[in-house]
Amino acid sequence: MIFAPRSCPSSPGLAMTTLIFRATLPEFSLGPVKLKGVVWLGTRTARFDEMVAFAQDVLGLEQKHGEDGLAVFELPGGDTFEVFDESHPGGGHPDGIAGGFLVDDAEAAAAELRAAGVEVSEVGSAGAFRWAYFRAPDGNLYEVTSGPYERS
Repeated sequence: MIFAPRSCPSSPGLAMTTLIFRATLPEFSLGPVKLKGVVWLGTRTARFDEMVAFAQDVLGLEQKHGEDGLAVFELPGGDTFEVFDESHPGGGHPDGIAGGFLVDDAEAAAAELRAAGVEVSEVGSAGAFRWAYFRAPDGNLYEVTSGPYERS
């Protein structure tokens, strides 16, 4: 498939960026994933206790749930920030930070990402929540997630 760059006089370089991006999408792509917001952020760290104290004492977050190696904070708008220690089995991301993009259906979004040639995990679940991790071109893991998120 050949793509013609669009001219965009107000943004030099945008046309070439659009051309390169569009050229990397396989022809069988189901279309772009429809993101509704960022509802989850998780970090895995060897400095678990320090990070939990930072979230509480510096960021002013209130811990809503905790267990050995996991602290869950809910932000005022209903979004979630989770801190994992290195040995906690939850989280699905091996290290660093991962952000969760809200979608209507995590399974459908994972299928759309796979159709676009993106590396995607199996869909995980906890109750009515569903998620799948994917590796973006920057090398980092992100997730698409769906479920009964309560946002204001």
